[in-house]
Amino acid sequence: MIRKILKISLFSFITIIILLAISVGILFFSQSRKWKKQYTVSEMKEIASMINNSPAFPHRYYEIHKIIYPDSRTLTINQSIIYGLFEVVKRNGTSGLSPQIKVYRKLDAQKKIRRLDYKNGIRFPGLVFGYGISNYASPEKCFDYINDKYFADSLSFNLFNMPIEELNDSQLLELTLKNNEPYLIKNDFAYRRGYDNYIKRLPAANKQYKK
Repeated sequence: MIRKILKISLFSFITIIILLAISVGILFFSQSRKWKKQYTVSEMKEIASMINNSPAFPHRYYEIHKIIYPDSRTLTINQSIIYGLFEVVKRNGTSGLSPQIKVYRKLDAQKKIRRLDYKNGIRFPGLVFGYGISNYASPEKCFDYINDKYFADSLSFNLFNMPIEELNDSQLLELTLKNNEPYLIKNDFAYRRGYDNYIKRLPAANKQYKK
């Protein structure tokens, strides 16, 4: 009797999971096409061209960034959805959002795009825009645009009086933290706590600098 109840419970649980997955899939599939209500393909390609022309960072910057924010540079939109559903975010430290989604907020703040209108049935503007831009710009190039090499270079000269290319790992760690979380520039306690946590993960040979 108990075995029969367990089988019924397991079957019900699996059924609910499958129905939930189908419902979520339908929801996001419907949202994935709604960018076309406000943008033409040519307009989206033009925005993508601006993103794709963003200067790249030194390879070591990406490696240091990955130590602090795992997967945040390469995360795809579909992976973001999975992370959100299963709360993987809390376990591995990643921001949980693909750069293709986050780039919408930066472009909107810069007033370089038209804000997606909720009246068109768009419930998740960043996601909807991300689906559109993902056809023409990779997560990696969206990451470059968001992090802004020009600003990072300026910050590097302000902090160390040298370009990013000449920084050692400890300096790159400080730059990465302050470039991604600007409030740390003025909050020394919060910065130190984060810095001391991540510096332990860097190879000893690269710890040439420490404030």
